[in-house]
Amino acid sequence: MLELRRYQRRVNRLRNHQLGIYAMIILALVVLGGLFHMILRDTLLQNAQDMGTTLARSYISDENSNIEVYETLVQFATNTIDDQAAQGESTEEIVQWMKGFDDQLQGTMGEGQAELYAVVKGELIAPRPGRGMQVMNTKQFHGINVL
Repeated sequence: MLELRRYQRRVNRLRNHQLGIYAMIILALVVLGGLFHMILRDTLLQNAQDMGTTLARSYISDENSNIEVYETLVQFATNTIDDQAAQGESTEEIVQWMKGFDDQLQGTMGEGQAELYAVVKGELIAPRPGRGMQVMNTKQFHGINVL
């Protein structure tokens, strides 16, 4: 009997010891899982932020390219109209050139993206008078109005 009790105590101690080891293993796995989750979350958030920054820079670059194209078109149209006016061409001839340029402009940039107008000899002219023409003061505006 005494040996049986000793045996049972040893078995109980061994079980308690094994349960303690299992509890420590489970606790270690939970802690490691939590650390892994925090590292993974931080990495994903950092990657998302980096991707957002890269996309924003890409959009800025694209828009800067578009602005440079618009500036080039404005400069070309302004120089051409100035040359035509200096050569004494009539307003009708200038409007005719503007209509051809406007057709190409609308085809390139998309319909309704730009409104072409000019002030020649104090007169506001446009190939297609649009919504902007109704509110313009000819002493303040000239060139191409990019909407």
